[in-house]
Amino acid sequence: MTAPPARAGRGIDPRVQRSRQVVLAAALELMVERGMFATTIDAVAERSKVAKTTIYRQWPNRDALVADVWAAIPPPSVPPLTGELDADVLAAAGAIHDRLRTPPMSVLCPDLLTAAARDPALAALQDRVLQARRRPLSEIVSRAALDGRLPPGTDAALVAALIVGAIVYRRLVRPGPPEPGDEDGAGPDDRAVVRRLVLAVLASARAGLLTTSDVFCEPSG
Repeated sequence: MTAPPARAGRGIDPRVQRSRQVVLAAALELMVERGMFATTIDAVAERSKVAKTTIYRQWPNRDALVADVWAAIPPPSVPPLTGELDADVLAAAGAIHDRLRTPPMSVLCPDLLTAAARDPALAALQDRVLQARRRPLSEIVSRAALDGRLPPGTDAALVAALIVGAIVYRRLVRPGPPEPGDEDGAGPDDRAVVRRLVLAVLASARAGLLTTSDVFCEPSG
C-alpha cells in the first residue's frame, strides 16, 4: 500500500524523514489489515523493520503514531468551484462520498468510529478528522451566506455537519445488502441518496432554518 506523504519537517535529518515515512507506511498497512487497536508499536516495528527505539524517538506512544497516520491522509480533492451553490456543494459532498467508499478510508473510517466510542483520545482524533473533511463544505456555505445566496447568519458548520454526517451514516449503516452489481455500495441509487440529502439540507438553509441563532435554542414556554 502506498504511504501517505509524511509532513515535511524543516531541518530534519533525511534519514529520520525516510524512517518516518517507512513507519507511517507500515502503520497504515496494519491499520487497514488489523484495525487500530491491533496496530501496536511492536507490530509496526516488525512490519517496518525499524527499531522500536527509533520509533519511540519520534512518537511517544501508539496513539500519537495513529494520529500522524490520519493527519498524513489528505482530505478529498474538491473540484473547482463554479459559483453555483447546488453544484458546488454536490461536488464537494460527492468527493467525500467517493473517498469514504474506497480504501483506505472505507476500512479506516468505520474502525475509527468504533474505536472512538471506547477511547477518549481516539474520539478527539475522530473530531479532528471529520472537521477536516467538513471544512471545504463549510467554506462553500460561508461564501454563499456572505454573498447573499443563503440567508445571513447561515451556520456553515452545521450545514456541513448535517451533510457529512448523513454521508457517513449512509456509508456505515446500510439499509440492507447491496443490489446485484453494486457490491461496493456506490451505484446510481447511492449517489441519488447523497444528492437528495444535499438538496434537502440546502433547502432548509435557504428557508432560514439553519442559522446560528437557531442552534441549541431551548424551546420557548
